Amino acid sequence: ALRAMKVYGRLSTIAHAVPSIHLTDALALASKLAQYALVVLLLNHILACCWYAIGNAAPGDSDTGSTWLDTQGVAASEDGVPLSRSSPFSQYVACLHYALSNTVLGTYTSVVPTNSAERTFAVTCVLIGFIMSAFLISALSSWLVERQVARKHR
Repeated sequence: ALRAMKVYGRLSTIAHAVPSIHLTDALALASKLAQYALVVLLLNHILACCWYAIGNAAPGDSDTGSTWLDTQGVAASEDGVPLSRSSPFSQYVACLHYALSNTVLGTYTSVVPTNSAERTFAVTCVLIGFIMSAFLISALSSWLVERQVARKHR
C-alpha cells in the first residue's frame, strides 16, 4: 500500500505538469484518459491484493471452512489443481480479474466468494465500482466543459 501511494504521488506530480504544456484537444483528452486509467488500475491492484489476502486466510477462520482459493481453479485447470496450489502469478491474475470484473465491468466472474468475509468484500468492490464510475464520469465531463469554456474565451 505504501508503494501504491508513492506511485500515486508521482503520477499526481506528472498529471499537474501535463496541463501546463499546450496540447491539442485530442492529446489533452488522451492524456486525461490515460491518467484515469492508471488510477483505475492502481485501485484494482490494491483490491486484488486485498482479495488475495482474504483468500489466503486460514480456512478455519472462515465461517464455511474454505476460501475462494480452495474452491476455484479445479474445473478450469487440466490437472484439477485448485488455485491455492498454483503459481503466485496465476493467483494474482485471478485476483486482478476478479477486481476488474467487479469494479469496472460490474459483471459476473467465475471466481466466486465462498464465505461471509469474501461476500462482504465482493459487495464492497461493487460499491467502489459504482462510486469510481460516477467520479470518473463527472470528472471527465467537468474537464471537457472547462476545455470548452477555455476555448470560447480564446
